[in-house]
Amino acid sequence: MTSPPLLLLTMAAALLAAAALLSLVPGRWQALVRASRWSLTLGALASAVAGAWLIQAGQVIRWSISGTLPGITWSLQLDPLAGFFLLVISLPTVAASVYAGGYFTGTAHAAEGRSFVSLTALFVLSLLGVVLANDVYSFFFAWELMALLSFLLVLIDRHQEQRGRAGFVYLVMTHGGAAFVLLGLLLLGAHTGSLSFSAFRTLGPGLDPG
Repeated sequence: MTSPPLLLLTMAAALLAAAALLSLVPGRWQALVRASRWSLTLGALASAVAGAWLIQAGQVIRWSISGTLPGITWSLQLDPLAGFFLLVISLPTVAASVYAGGYFTGTAHAAEGRSFVSLTALFVLSLLGVVLANDVYSFFFAWELMALLSFLLVLIDRHQEQRGRAGFVYLVMTHGGAAFVLLGLLLLGAHTGSLSFSAFRTLGPGLDPG
């Protein structure tokens, strides 16, 4: 039987994907624009409820899928710590989605409104992947998506020329930091013989803090 947090996160992922797609439909369909914002808001709320559920229940749920690429298994772990970060990600997203509706409507920034909703929905989806990932492959796939989408969000306001330089600096710093994170994870993988975060957790108590 599928657990409620996993069902809620599946619902959140579907709503976020729908928000991204609806906001890309061409034409002046205001109903679709509103629907995309509502889909973003409801997706974030579903994720927040899943996070609260995980914290309250204190349970650990693992989910994995293999066969999409040779030799690679994508795995996720839902636990109270992940639940906390789901709340940290989702609650501000709800506020941003509600605020954006007024900001982008009837202003000089209206043209960027659809791009904002689409990129934000995909960005939140990638963030959920980062905090739920339970192996190096899943983590870095989600991380790279997060880095690219956040870079595009920095550039979204074309009315401010300095955004281009800020976005480039951000992208370089993000990938520089990611390289060191990857190095650390690969070193852990060399010690455990596995790229699973579950294996890394068993290694943790035996590491020398010095």
